[in-house]
Amino acid sequence: MQNTRRSTLQEQTKWFARIVLILLVLGMVYVVVQPEYNFAHWIPHDVLDQLGISYLSQLWLEQNADLGLHFFGSAVLYLLIWMSQWAVVKSQETSALLVVLALCIAAEVVQHVIGRGFSERDLLLGFLGTFVAYFAARLGYWVHRHNE
Repeated sequence: MQNTRRSTLQEQTKWFARIVLILLVLGMVYVVVQPEYNFAHWIPHDVLDQLGISYLSQLWLEQNADLGLHFFGSAVLYLLIWMSQWAVVKSQETSALLVVLALCIAAEVVQHVIGRGFSERDLLLGFLGTFVAYFAARLGYWVHRHNE
């Protein structure tokens, strides 16, 4: 009975990761292919004003908020691909790593082709986020295996 529950939970987790992955990839593709994209529209300026954050700090945030998106976006993308266990990656951490690194490069190349430019900084942060998620997943798997 315990194995059946564990198997069902693993299957549900796999499908949840697949659905969220599809939604995330669609959102990322939409942002990547936009000829112009301004992340500042998503920043809650009213809340920042109420928190007392200065105008100069808000300008810095507008210009650099996408850096966090590259780092965390690639990390979440890696974890979802790894958790989804699709045939392309078969739950192998290294395969998921290579897929996400290739997607990071492809996103920057597409942005360059459509005229938004190629940003080495964005690519570096995407790679960094991917490697952090990769090592976190490997560590978590190792800890789980040794605690059984």
